[in-house]
Amino acid sequence: MTILKSILLTLFFVIFFELTASWILLFDIEKENIFTTRLYNLINGIIELAFVLLLLKIVLRNQNVIPLKTNIRYYLASIIAGVSYPYIQTPLNKLYNLIFDTSYRITYDYGMEGLLTWNSIAVILLIPMAEELFFRGYILKQFLTKYKPIIAIGISTLLFALIHLPYQAVFLNSIEFNGHLAYIAFFGGLISGTIYYKSKSIGPSLVFHITWNLMVILI
Repeated sequence: MTILKSILLTLFFVIFFELTASWILLFDIEKENIFTTRLYNLINGIIELAFVLLLLKIVLRNQNVIPLKTNIRYYLASIIAGVSYPYIQTPLNKLYNLIFDTSYRITYDYGMEGLLTWNSIAVILLIPMAEELFFRGYILKQFLTKYKPIIAIGISTLLFALIHLPYQAVFLNSIEFNGHLAYIAFFGGLISGTIYYKSKSIGPSLVFHITWNLMVILI
């Protein structure tokens, strides 16, 4: 895996999902309907996971990209890290606000309402599965065979962060283009990449990502 190849694959990843996610434009976004309020993320999550599984099947053929067996302590550490990361975002937000003169903050208004939607299935399960398989199970795994761990984790994390930029802002005036989500994703990706490297398994990094997204919905 070369850096150029990883960049091209990530660009393909972004372009594919930006195009497929644009099906929402067939509907009147200003009006609430079942697609914009209940099923949009779920449909996109299904497409994303199916695409990643197909891509990995093509490029890896019979290689095992999803080893789950590892020491139980890595799974426990992943849960703790996933629960903790939304709280770590508070000092990260303060730093971002200081640099870019913004006002991002988390109110920690706990509630279960976010779990009672179809979209939560995508946010908690489908999207983390797709992203971990692609960026840790494939790109980082390939990098670790060629580069030092710090370089492999750093580059794969940067690519992971870049897919979280709001590219829709180029076409939709209602969306502001900024790097806050990518900034938060970068540090989350560092944690996930480190967990993958230490555990030699996709399982703990997947558990971290799922727990992280679950906490985001709960708070």
